[in-house]
Amino acid sequence: MLKDEVPRIPPSVTYAELRRTAARLRAGKMRGDPRMPPNELADLIEKSIRQDQLVRGVLKADREQTEFERECERKDEATS
Repeated sequence: MLKDEVPRIPPSVTYAELRRTAARLRAGKMRGDPRMPPNELADLIEKSIRQDQLVRGVLKADREQTEFERECERKDEATS
């Protein structure tokens, strides 16, 4: 089960941009939220990436499974 403990990634932001942001935070080249240490914010960003990749992978697998099932149904109907 996915927990909503990490922020969602906006569609307009790439993983590469987020990884660069995390690297800059860790290197001290950029300031983040003053309420959170930079390393923790970088960890949160990377966790968001992993969660987003997981969700996208599950959704893709579900779409592929649905398409496979539809194709099987079409073939069954054609042979009936």
